[in-house]
Amino acid sequence: MGTEQLLAIKGETKVDDFARPFNGSIIKMDFQVIRRNKPSIKYRVARGWSGRLKNGYRLGMLGILSRNEADVAASGIFQRINRHAEFDIIHQSWEFKSGFIYRITPQLASVSGAGNFFTPFRSSVWVASSVTTVLIVIVLKLVGLIVFKTYKHELNLSWAAYIVDVVGTISQQGIPSRISPRLSIKIALSSLLMMNLVMYNYYTSAVVGGLLSSPGRGPETVREIIDSALVLSFRDIGYHKILFRETTVPIIRELFEKKVKPSREDKQILPVYADVITAVRYLKHGGYAFHCEMTEAFQDIANQFDANEVCELRTAKGLFNDMRLMSFVLPKRSMYTEMFRITMMRVQEVGLIKRTLKIHKIEKPICQSGGRVHPVEFFGVSTAFGVLCVGTIVAAVLLIAERLSTRSPRKVIFLHTTIENA
Repeated sequence: MGTEQLLAIKGETKVDDFARPFNGSIIKMDFQVIRRNKPSIKYRVARGWSGRLKNGYRLGMLGILSRNEADVAASGIFQRINRHAEFDIIHQSWEFKSGFIYRITPQLASVSGAGNFFTPFRSSVWVASSVTTVLIVIVLKLVGLIVFKTYKHELNLSWAAYIVDVVGTISQQGIPSRISPRLSIKIALSSLLMMNLVMYNYYTSAVVGGLLSSPGRGPETVREIIDSALVLSFRDIGYHKILFRETTVPIIRELFEKKVKPSREDKQILPVYADVITAVRYLKHGGYAFHCEMTEAFQDIANQFDANEVCELRTAKGLFNDMRLMSFVLPKRSMYTEMFRITMMRVQEVGLIKRTLKIHKIEKPICQSGGRVHPVEFFGVSTAFGVLCVGTIVAAVLLIAERLSTRSPRKVIFLHTTIENA
């Protein structure tokens, strides 16, 4: 009896909905072991993996096995520490990889720092550079003041002039004012030029390398997923719902509050819980991330995405990263344990396990296109516009202040002459 017959017992009409990769591989391994031992077979279909009632009664497939109501599980389970006392584990081969799958878009590049011109340096470098710039301005002003008082024909430049000199030097636009012939000022300016040369080389190499050499990275961690504009959806299974209901992990609680809990009623967007086929249609348009056992979605993605869209496919760490190997289990101290273990070893030796995994363990589609070049979005140059706006506002404020400062003395003189005439 094969997978199709088992699905007929379950009452399903569509093989693909139930025989998703890891279930299909586990079922085929079961059949290979059972057929070699030729026992009579009866099937019992469970509607869930696990669970407990308030009185402690075990539910689902694990409850059936723990009560010895079935001899072998036709689905893999996670090998948790507390399950060693209840079940015999005879084989592990399927690696469970869960994560977020999404399509990279230009908007998502901002999460990883692309388009942000502050990214090449860490905050400590920017702080150190700002403090150093202020100190250089102060040193130049003090040295210039000492030189002015010591030597004749030396100009006493204002603070604004030194600030403009330093900004022009850092921006590699030259020094607008006349350079003093004194060696002390020349050494100070030369030191500033050397520091700027080193910093500029590091900065430009990081920016150019990030923009031209590497493709868009996109969010890679749960934190970056939360901070992104992605709309999240999750495979419609009990694991996700129970996780959000019972977890105490702060970052998962934050993800639930920000990305899952807000209502999506009356919105033409991907539901919070969806099946793979529905989710892949939304993933194709971009702006969505789907959390599942990633092998489940790769086949539908390969069928629906074109070559360029496959190159824009990205994955991020999931919520079940502590769960890896799926186990083939029987009830504790089952009379079939040793028999099935030996048979499974023989099946593995002849290569049937490897062949089954190769068929069902679908890898991420390979990028066979060079990718496409996206036009620069506004957020990519937003830093330049931000600097321009801030400079314009500061200039306007200073203009108003200068205007007020030039009017005040005239008013005082006018009042003084009026009083004298009186």
